[in-house]
Amino acid sequence: MHRPKFPELFENEKLMIARIASEFKATIDTAYIYTDHTVDLVVRKDKLVRAKSRDFKISAEEAEVSRHYSLHYLLGLINSKPATFYLRRLLGMAIEINPETARQLPIRRINFSDPAEKRQHDEIVQLVTEMLELHKEHAEAERALDDRRHALQKRIEKLDAEIDARVYALYGLTEDEIRIVEARK
Repeated sequence: MHRPKFPELFENEKLMIARIASEFKATIDTAYIYTDHTVDLVVRKDKLVRAKSRDFKISAEEAEVSRHYSLHYLLGLINSKPATFYLRRLLGMAIEINPETARQLPIRRINFSDPAEKRQHDEIVQLVTEMLELHKEHAEAERALDDRRHALQKRIEKLDAEIDARVYALYGLTEDEIRIVEARK
C-alpha cells in the first residue's frame, strides 16, 4: 500500500471503485474486504470519526450529514452515465480514479426533510438494490449457462437506463444535455 491505511477504511460497509477503467465502475462491499491500491474505497464519514489518521479530520456536522445517505444512493450516482461523462470531461480519455478525483464528482445533496427529495434518494436506493440482486442472479446464470441469463441481461439494461433517468432528473438535466451524455459512451 502506498499510503497509510487504517482498519475503519476496510472494516465497514463501503463502495469499492476500480482505479482504472473505461467508465466509472463501483460496487458495494458488505463483507469488509481488504483491498490493494488498485481499488479506491468510499466509506461514509460517520463510520470514520474514530479512525486514527493524520490525513483527514471529520467534524461532527460532516458525520451527521453523511449518516443519512445510503451507499446504494452513492453507487447509483457513481455508476451512472452522467458520472462517467463528467469524469471523462474532467480527466480526458482515460479514467484513472484516485481519492482526490472521486471527491470532485458533484454528488447531489439531498434535503432529507423535503419529502420529494427523500423520495428521490430512496427510489435510487431501491433501484440500485434491485440491480445488485440482478447482477448476482446473472452471474449465477452465466456460470450455469442457464438460458435465463439473456432475460436477466435485458432486465439489467432496462434497470440501468431507469437509474440513469433518475440521476438525470435528480440533477435537472435538460433533454439536450441528456442527448449529449447519451451520445458520448
